[in-house]
Amino acid sequence: MPTCLALLVGLSACTTSSPTIDKQSTPLAAVNDLSAKPIKIKTSIFTYPFDPEINIAQTQAVVSGTFIWEKGCIFLKMGDEYTTPLFPSSVTTWDEQKQIITIDGHAFKMGDDIRTNGGYGKYDPVEGFSNELKNMGNKKCLKPTLSGIGTQGLVDEPVDPEIKYYLEQYNISIKEAERRLFISANRDAAFEALNEEFNGRIAGSYIENEPRYKYVLRMVGTGKDNTRLVKIYDRNNASKYEVLPVEIKYGARFTKEEARLQQTKAAKLVSRYFSKPRMTGYDEEKGIIVADVHGKPTPENLALVKKVQSEWGQDKLPLTIEFVSYSVSPL
Repeated sequence: MPTCLALLVGLSACTTSSPTIDKQSTPLAAVNDLSAKPIKIKTSIFTYPFDPEINIAQTQAVVSGTFIWEKGCIFLKMGDEYTTPLFPSSVTTWDEQKQIITIDGHAFKMGDDIRTNGGYGKYDPVEGFSNELKNMGNKKCLKPTLSGIGTQGLVDEPVDPEIKYYLEQYNISIKEAERRLFISANRDAAFEALNEEFNGRIAGSYIENEPRYKYVLRMVGTGKDNTRLVKIYDRNNASKYEVLPVEIKYGARFTKEEARLQQTKAAKLVSRYFSKPRMTGYDEEKGIIVADVHGKPTPENLALVKKVQSEWGQDKLPLTIEFVSYSVSPL
């Protein structure tokens, strides 16, 4: 069968019909140029011979799952089973640094899902093709089930702008980006649950994306910092939830309510010295009050800043004044 996608002995039969397939992949626009200087490959990549001009007909079994990277191995997780994916040789590249596998021009990060055509087989160390696989990489990466990845239907789907931002900003998979957006949209439930426990002691709350995605609560007073695992449920589907790590950090001086009152007083104070105050806010992560004023940091303005901070005193939250050039107009 020279025109078939001959993955290995025992794969589904070849046919020329095209299946209905879909997948979630990372669009090439969301990753950097994959043609950059090659990095020494540490991950084992297993392939089968493939020539797009010859292998026009391909095996039509549906192959779907999630790409997983573990200790130098790429697996395709299908339900609860880990299989070893075999990639079409001439149209597959691997970026070791970014951990991106590109198949026929379509990029998948580890954690992305794929659904395409292909076939399955069993790894047999004494069988001819399986013996060739051992020479391609670490045999610890060879699972009992081999899943051959085809090239049909690898069409990039539109990606939500927010998801695309997460992909480009934090170099994570689509699945992880969707998880973070879900938590962000439903995190009020976590705050409400913890607020009931720490009523009157919360100084601020914020999301931290790196080095690990988590929700942080700053607490007034002393205590031992700790991390809670909180289930965040979907407002519209009580059976759907994600687990959000919540870090409890002590040492703040004022609660969020007290900080808001100080913010109002700071705004009045700044307006007495600067004719064009723009905005005053409470930075819950840093625990400071920030006042934006229109202008430049001239010697005269910096002298006014010293007067404001002197009058503000040391018994309140730190007050920072920033000079900006934008204007605020009523809607």
